[in-house]
Amino acid sequence: MNNEVNLQLLHLLRASGNAIRRTKRDQYGLPQGYGRMMAVIYRCSGATQSELAEELGVRPQSLTKALARLEQEGLIVRKKTEDNRRNTRVWITEAGTAVHRRMRAGRQARADRIFSGFSAEEKEALAGYLERIIAACGEDSAV
Repeated sequence: MNNEVNLQLLHLLRASGNAIRRTKRDQYGLPQGYGRMMAVIYRCSGATQSELAEELGVRPQSLTKALARLEQEGLIVRKKTEDNRRNTRVWITEAGTAVHRRMRAGRQARADRIFSGFSAEEKEALAGYLERIIAACGEDSAV
């Protein structure tokens, strides 16, 4: 019984993540991972590509293609730095800021809807459980 519940919970975690990714793709046209990337660029506008890659936990080379797509869509601009032409800084545009704000508002509305049937105490208990799940996951990419 315990193993079955564990597997059901794992399935629930995956399903909720997939639903969120589908929403981002369908509503904003952004592939998986781009929502977080937009949030980091919003927060760190003007950072170098290397700094953004470090913040996102990816290789700078992996980030280049994604940034090119965001730039093509007018959500960011990239410019070489004056002091070192090998470094490129990334700024979010007004259009990128608008997308980020819509995504954040959508995320808040989704969270409000999902948790509307929970009391404050239940939400606190759930938050504690989720923190324990996250801690147990560590770097386990199979989850």
